[in-house]
Amino acid sequence: MTALILQTLNQSLRTRATLAASALAFLDAIALCVLSHAEHLRSVRPSAIINAYLLLTVPFDIARIRTLWLNGHTNNVAAAFSSGFAVKLMILVAEAVEKRPILLDRYRHSSPEFTSGLYSRSFFWWLNKLMTTGFRRVLTNEDLYPIDFDMSSEYLADVATKDWESSNQAKQRAIVWSVMWSVRWTFLSAVFPRLCLIGFRYTRPFLLARTVEFAASPDQPKAVGWGLTAAFGLVFLGEAVSSGYYYHMKYRFITKLRGVLVALIYAKTVDLSITALDESIAVTLMASDTGVSLVWFCLP
Repeated sequence: MTALILQTLNQSLRTRATLAASALAFLDAIALCVLSHAEHLRSVRPSAIINAYLLLTVPFDIARIRTLWLNGHTNNVAAAFSSGFAVKLMILVAEAVEKRPILLDRYRHSSPEFTSGLYSRSFFWWLNKLMTTGFRRVLTNEDLYPIDFDMSSEYLADVATKDWESSNQAKQRAIVWSVMWSVRWTFLSAVFPRLCLIGFRYTRPFLLARTVEFAASPDQPKAVGWGLTAAFGLVFLGEAVSSGYYYHMKYRFITKLRGVLVALIYAKTVDLSITALDESIAVTLMASDTGVSLVWFCLP
């Protein structure tokens, strides 16, 4: 609010665009407070939306504060923005802290993946305890983390049965669409990380071409080299994080897909009459390869 007032009083900064940007930033701060309170009460993990928003806006705030300080006529506005930036950094750290010590008893013993925030899941820090235990001794069943509820057999069987019964079973490949509908959110959660991974990989040739051009021209300033170094660091870091997210969501999707198929095949096996099958035809109802089972299940 102080930065908005100071920017309004400063003639060099008072434009239609800057005033609108400052007003929207003030509204964002109010919305952030409301969202933080709601996430604190209704979510067992740190807010991914708040952490992502704060993390993405930090570099832009740094560039803005640097510009204000370099302009000698806006020191008071720069000081206000610097104070607000310091508060944003404290909020960023506070929002990243996990809530496991203050959770209710029914959530306190959940998997660390279920209660981890954006940074822990991006760098797989929630696996550190399991890795340390496995380094010290042989892992047992008690050492493994509990499975998420949405990946349990009971939940997958219930969802798959409801979706299959509510679908048009006379439609061609009805089982395929029913199964995909049951795991649609897990499938969609892998799309965005994959797009990010493709984008980061496409930036490599452009960075390499610019690096070769910079190396072939010794008269270019050193700031260009430092900028290329930072760009390479961001690209490789983004590629690593997006790749980890993509493969994590991919294997969760495969696990859920197999769970749904096994549940449907089991239900079909229970309902089949042994006299309804031709004894001369060997039919595999259950197999470790659920792809074969899906092919059989799609047959009329």
